[in-house]
Amino acid sequence: MNLKRLLLTLPLLFSSCQNRGETDENSPYFVIPLGSRLVLHQSVTIPAFAAAIYLQGGQWLPWPQVSRYHPHCKFELREPKNAPQTITADEFVIARTGTETEIQEGLQIQARVLELQSVRQPLVSRLSCAVWQTSATGQPVSGRELRQALGNIFTLELAGRVPSAGRRS
Repeated sequence: MNLKRLLLTLPLLFSSCQNRGETDENSPYFVIPLGSRLVLHQSVTIPAFAAAIYLQGGQWLPWPQVSRYHPHCKFELREPKNAPQTITADEFVIARTGTETEIQEGLQIQARVLELQSVRQPLVSRLSCAVWQTSATGQPVSGRELRQALGNIFTLELAGRVPSAGRRS
């Protein structure tokens, strides 16, 4: 009898392990579909000898001004140059998504990483977003938190979904 119950529950057990493509933007497991677009609405200049710039709450910030316990993102280029690099308003295709984990000050930080592609600006590499959490095990930022960090600087347009009227982030 117990073997019969086990056999009946195995499909349920295995199906619960599948990636269901979480669509709730409030979830840290929200899935950004490949082919989605990240639209930059304004030019930004990356300082000389740097390959990244940070944003939080819709503002570009130097790293020392970022509040790590609030959602923030790092917009990255492939390599630093010895002169400032200006990235103009553009649409970047999200070619790959994932997470990266690191330990800082005893906290596990999970960054949501979006690998970006642009034919016009091939030096743009990726956008990684995170929030430091007080728990020992962190979670990736949710879709809502990512949009909060981007503000009106970027719009995240999800592949396969019609953008809402008036929604810019």
